Amino acid sequence: EDARPNQGAAMFKSVVSNISKNMVSYSDFPFPEDAPLYPTHERMHQYLHEYANHFGLLPHIRLGTQVTKVEESKDHVTSGKWVVHTTDTANKHETFDAVMISNGSAFARPVEPDVPGHESFQGMKIHSYKYRTNKPFEDKRVLVVGSSNTAFDLAV
Repeated sequence: EDARPNQGAAMFKSVVSNISKNMVSYSDFPFPEDAPLYPTHERMHQYLHEYANHFGLLPHIRLGTQVTKVEESKDHVTSGKWVVHTTDTANKHETFDAVMISNGSAFARPVEPDVPGHESFQGMKIHSYKYRTNKPFEDKRVLVVGSSNTAFDLAV
């Protein structure tokens, strides 16, 4: 599946978690015993949907929502509440008991190093940010440049 507009990075099809199901699952909703020890991205996606269904979270999830501002409510000192402003709510803000910000690195824009001579390379160049499947690279010699988990994942 291609990335949706403004999605940021997306999981590529061959990725397998490097964290065991026992460590990545929620304590109140463990993975089934027959699930692989290191889940694929598809199994992880399924698990998150199962969790959301089990706890009735889906009606409370809004995808494609841009948060424009988070601020303490007028009575924050006594209530601990927060006001969240978004681009999609009718009144443009809602009040919540708590706010968790967890955007992770999946929404970071790619960093592409300036490699001397790269302009003269005639082959395909692609950042892992846009990688989804190995199909375009089958039966080709490929050089993977990187120093972190994603480079290793793509190399194997």
